[in-house]
Amino acid sequence: MRRPHRAAPDLDGGPRARRTARPAHRRPLRLPLHRHPARDTAGRVRHVRRRLRLARPATSPLHRRDLPRRRPGAARRRARFRAGARPVRTVAAGFVTVRLGVIGLGWWARFAHLPAIAAAPGLRLTAVCDADPGRADPVRADLGVPVFTDPAELYASGLVDGVVIATPHATHHAPAKAALESGVHVLVEKPMTTSAAEAWDLVATAERTGTHLSVGYTGQYSAAAARVRQAVREGEIGELVCVNGDFSSVMMNLLTGTPTYAAPGAGGQGHSQLTHLAGALTRVTGQGAEQVFAYMDHRSLPVDVVDALTFRLAGGAVGSLTATGTVPEGLPTRQRLRLYGTSGMVEHDLQYGTATVHRPDGTRVRLSPDPSRPAWGKHAPVEAFGELIAGRGPNHAPGDEAAAAVDLVEAAYRSARTGLPVTITPAFRG
Repeated sequence: MRRPHRAAPDLDGGPRARRTARPAHRRPLRLPLHRHPARDTAGRVRHVRRRLRLARPATSPLHRRDLPRRRPGAARRRARFRAGARPVRTVAAGFVTVRLGVIGLGWWARFAHLPAIAAAPGLRLTAVCDADPGRADPVRADLGVPVFTDPAELYASGLVDGVVIATPHATHHAPAKAALESGVHVLVEKPMTTSAAEAWDLVATAERTGTHLSVGYTGQYSAAAARVRQAVREGEIGELVCVNGDFSSVMMNLLTGTPTYAAPGAGGQGHSQLTHLAGALTRVTGQGAEQVFAYMDHRSLPVDVVDALTFRLAGGAVGSLTATGTVPEGLPTRQRLRLYGTSGMVEHDLQYGTATVHRPDGTRVRLSPDPSRPAWGKHAPVEAFGELIAGRGPNHAPGDEAAAAVDLVEAAYRSARTGLPVTITPAFRG
């Protein structure tokens, strides 16, 4: 007597029906949409597929539409890896783990950089460095990574592919240059340096050694920043004619007592906050300033607290930037840049990660941040740095544009000191 075919299981847990094998010409079992394996949780998909496979005769294979689809590009990535090509770093494949070190363990490194490395898939903290053992030892105790007091020893150890440099403003140049000359990629906090000569020296060193040099301008790592850059560089707003930007923040507590921010010649609103606007300006336009005139107010402090400057870009557009650290506690920070062209205008809110393009017909195109990610991306520079090292992402804050920002800020300080306009020669053109 012929054995009946095993019944297909009721996936809702009901009683199993017994029936004979179906003829080969009948259509295979189709699941209702609400019971489709692809709509189930990841942990149940393989289980459901196996039960479906056992429930069918060999002459009635599953239709492709009845199975969960592979993620786009998965086959190509596997083929490239088997062929010996350089693997693309993905979380699922786990081909590449980027080893990062952090130099300088002040509050910003502990607040932003160390948590970013810990949270980002494919990144691993392999060493830290700080001249103060009192700051380094707690990190060693908490994270169990090697601790160095000399950056040169860290580079010679071979433990890192890249480093994040978060030392005080005036000390960025030496550890960054040593890293680049050792073949170690560098993400340096803003300002890149406090001297234009030192900034361009780092750019030349990175080019000579073939290493990546990136700067931690948080506002440049968003989709909005890319959209603003596209609108300006691709002529969507026509010829650029005018720019204005403002940065207002609560800074008095830092400017009055924290050495990094209160150090004459290395702290102040210009090096701490105005630099964000300068970096965004050179990134969006691809141009540096060729002439700058500035006023600065110290408010009885050893460093500047209120800055206002006008400039002319290398391409001919003129503009103004203002920055104040006098905002009282409880009021919001503002970081905004507006760029006016002959056929439109674009606004960039660096603080909230939005971009708005205004067109002559009155329409507006607004790009808002991904709601699943914070608008202010304190982790974004480290995440993007890892992607850059792995060969999977662009440099959102490259060294040459950041050096042009240092040009502008340095010229503003010189102009405020002398009361005269300052000409930058040669002006940067990206």
